[in-house]
Amino acid sequence: MSVQSSKVGGKISRKEVLNRAQYWWDRTYGKHGKKKDGNMHYGGPARPDPDGKHKYRQDCSGLVDMALHLKGGPNTVLLGKRNSKGKFVNSAYGYVISPKNMKPGDYTGFLGAGSDGSNGHVRLFIKWVNKQKGTYKAYDYGRTKIRIDTFNIHTDNKNGHKFGAYRYKKIS
Repeated sequence: MSVQSSKVGGKISRKEVLNRAQYWWDRTYGKHGKKKDGNMHYGGPARPDPDGKHKYRQDCSGLVDMALHLKGGPNTVLLGKRNSKGKFVNSAYGYVISPKNMKPGDYTGFLGAGSDGSNGHVRLFIKWVNKQKGTYKAYDYGRTKIRIDTFNIHTDNKNGHKFGAYRYKKIS
């Protein structure tokens, strides 16, 4: 399966975003009996994307950057933005959306000023488990290996800060 059709920093489909994230998942846990990459772990050395030409940090924002095929490796401070009242606003990379309107390839987290280092976090949305209850599946890369888990938009927070939701400006 080819996961590469976009150019770094360019337009990208939702399907490709999820395929790119799955590439790192497969590199972490192995796929169909293939040997996994023992160097895939949080905070490890920058790892290549599917085309092998670009390297990204092994952390939550590195996973989102790699999946969206972003240039420059923005961290949680740059992926999102908040105004002086703490409200999420459009960033250089994404438009603010209502969490209930998330689609595959969107991202959610505590982003913007004050979210540097371990203060912030971002996840890559996969799909709804139960939209009425606010539960969804996402790629998550915290202090653990990459994981796919179920989360809830009503309780998502980092250090008491509610998560915002974003749609990459060049996703189709």
